Parts: sequence; C-alpha cells; structure tokens
Amino acid sequence: MIMKWKPQTLVHSVLLPRVKVDDPPKTYEMTRDAKGNLRIGDFIKGEKAFIQTFQKILRTEKKPNHPYGLMDLLPYSTRQIAFNQQCERLATAIVNHRCSDSSEGNPSGLGYTVDEVKLIEWDSEKNELFITIVADGLDSPVRVNVPEHLGQQHPPS
Repeated sequence: MIMKWKPQTLVHSVLLPRVKVDDPPKTYEMTRDAKGNLRIGDFIKGEKAFIQTFQKILRTEKKPNHPYGLMDLLPYSTRQIAFNQQCERLATAIVNHRCSDSSEGNPSGLGYTVDEVKLIEWDSEKNELFITIVADGLDSPVRVNVPEHLGQQHPPS
C-alpha cells in the first residue's frame, strides 16, 4: 500500500543562517553490499553528500550518543489520519532539525538547508520512504529515497 501526505499548510524552516547544499564539506560515500556490509567509497560533495546525510539522519535512532537521529519519527501507519499526523511531526522535525553542536558560526542540521517538505510517500510493501524537499542551493525540489531500517518495530497502525 502506498501512503501519501502533502501538507495543507506550508512546513518550512525559519532557521538562520541558511546553508546551501554545496556548502557542507566533502564526505566519504557510504554504501552497503549485497550482504549488508558497509563499504566506504570515494569522496562525494554537494547534492550527493547532502542526500546521504539526509538519509543517515532519518535512518539513525535517537540515542544519547546520536541525539540527532529522527528514525523514531518515520511514518508507518496505513490509516490515512494517523499517517498524516506522523508525517506532520516528521516534516516539522526535519525543517527544525539542528545538531547539538550547532552554533551561529557553525550551523549544523537539516533545518539549515531543508527549506520545505513538500510530500512524504511510504510504500509499506517495499518498506521505502520517499520525501520530496526544497533545499537551499537546488533549483528544483528533490525526491529522496530513505529506505527504512528493516529491523525497526512499529506499533500496530
């Protein structure tokens, strides 16, 4: 089943200063092989590095050593009203997201780059989440595939 949420009112960031997609430093590309083993590749930067960071934050469970994670907010309901509420919480968290070490001189977090969340789609059969965002430094919205952590347990929807 494919669930879709589009905000009825604009969900956008008010965090300043704004950080463009190209501003973050380069990072290593992280992929998984067929067995699920982590593979570290070459350096990436710009939109590709930003999308990888976006995916990582959304796939990270919030814990004392990872206080930036948003995985516990991923939507999972197959009932539209509940799904809408879950998406509203996630979208709000994305545009307000800031890392604990963020400062005025060194802004860090999704909310400094993601200006708006336009659409959230969840394919419950494939267990894939797609989030369409507007980000500073991109000419058009981008649809990001954020596969859910397959071991994550959700309460009944």
